[in-house]
Order: sequence, then C-alpha cells, then structure tokens
Amino acid sequence: MGCDRDSELLPLNRILCVRKSSNVRKQIVLTSGIFFVLFLAEWWFFYSSALNIPEYIPNTQIHIGGLALIITIILLFIWEFKRLLRIQPPLSIWKLAFSGTLTVFIAEVLFQTLRQIYMNIDTPGGRLYNFILGALGISLFSFVLGFLIAFQLKTKRTSILFLLIILVFILIYITKKYIMD
Repeated sequence: MGCDRDSELLPLNRILCVRKSSNVRKQIVLTSGIFFVLFLAEWWFFYSSALNIPEYIPNTQIHIGGLALIITIILLFIWEFKRLLRIQPPLSIWKLAFSGTLTVFIAEVLFQTLRQIYMNIDTPGGRLYNFILGALGISLFSFVLGFLIAFQLKTKRTSILFLLIILVFILIYITKKYIMD
C-alpha cells in the first residue's frame, strides 16, 4: 500500500503518502526526544546522583548502567515499532530497524553533545573519540536490537528469533575475544 505514482488519483495518493511519511517522522522525533530525556535521567541517576548505586551487579561483571540502557532501548523500540506499524503497516523489518537506529542516533548525538560539557578530558581528540564512540557505538548496537525486535513484531517467529539471538551472542563473544584483546 505504498505510493502509486502512476495512478489516476495522483494528488490523493501524494497527500496520503506525505501524511503517513509525516506521521512516521513525527514518531521518530517524538521517540528521539523520549530517548534523550531517558538517557539524561539514567546518566544523572547512575553517575551524578547522591544515591550510592554500585557500578556492577554484585558478584557479576554486568554493568548496571549498561543494563538499564539496554532495557530502555528494548522497551522504547517495542513501543516505537508498534506505533510505526500502526501508522504504516507495510514497513519492512529493515526499515523498522533503520528507523530505530536513526531514533537512537539522534538522541545519542544530542546526549553526547551535552555530555561533552561535563567530561574531564582535556584534549579535543579525546572528546571527539568519546563522542564518536558513544554516538556510533550505541547506534550500531541499537541496530542489532532493533532488527531483532522488528523481526519478532513482523514475523512472530519466536524460534527463529532465539536462533538469531544466540548467533548475535556468539558474534559478540568472538568480537570481544579476538578483536578487542
């Protein structure tokens, strides 16, 4: 049900497509704003508040701030993708994943820009490195999460989703073991 540019009702189709596209853009901007506010709240809560929150879950190597970030991304992706599919049902898995990545990228660029003010790094190169690592790293990771969530919402094939999740974990393990060391 995309735009049919060759149809006799060209002006009507054009209006409908712009309206749907406009609603998709509004949803992406709205979700980016929500992500930005939640990133700020998590940053304050885990790193600047007077609460004495441990950095790791006791007896594990799981970083509490990272876990909260992943949970935030997953929950907001589910919400955003369901809304996008209501606005424009024929969106593909790839388009949903890319829209989620764009959403996180916009919010992360805003967050990293604000965070640069409060960082204790003296060199511009160090600030740029942290900015790029934060904005691109979280965005790439969110693409993987977005693809998995979009796959589940569009296909409802949970058994294949579990297989994909295991594959992602294996790739992360291999990447961490051989590339990061």
